[in-house]
Amino acid sequence: MARRKFKRSEAVNFLKSYKGQVAELAEMARRAETEATKENYELYYKFRAKVSECETFSIMIDQRLQNLAEGADEKLNRNFMQLNAHMLGCQIRASIRFFFVLSMSNALPMGAREMFMEELKRMHSCHAKLNEPRYADVIDQDMKNNLDIATDIIEEIIERAPNMFSFTEV
Repeated sequence: MARRKFKRSEAVNFLKSYKGQVAELAEMARRAETEATKENYELYYKFRAKVSECETFSIMIDQRLQNLAEGADEKLNRNFMQLNAHMLGCQIRASIRFFFVLSMSNALPMGAREMFMEELKRMHSCHAKLNEPRYADVIDQDMKNNLDIATDIIEEIIERAPNMFSFTEV
């Protein structure tokens, strides 16, 4: 079955909208990083929901760019990769700050098990994306280092709460 083809103008419009979404995410990340110093994690949860929204939108844009009726457009692809790299950077930096605060806490928030399961999946996904050849020109070593830091912090928290990941019924 032939893949649906998309107009360049549609991809451009999606990218413009995505740019706005990523800017909104960056502001939420900044606020979530600040909020993580308090005992309230609500803003971080809202940030994570926005990340999921951006990731889904990213998939839709990627499909359009891969199936342009006019053929591949390097400029649009590069713009898309830069926006994705910015989104990943925001996600990683906010996670570092949030999980650093949690690693210093004696009590973890309600739903910590589910949150850590989701965060480990997200960090694995970030790692996989950052190692894709198409991202090579738009990411830097700092971003990879930050991902390693985020992963280390999550592992430290898990070590402090080994029963958190017991998947058998209690």
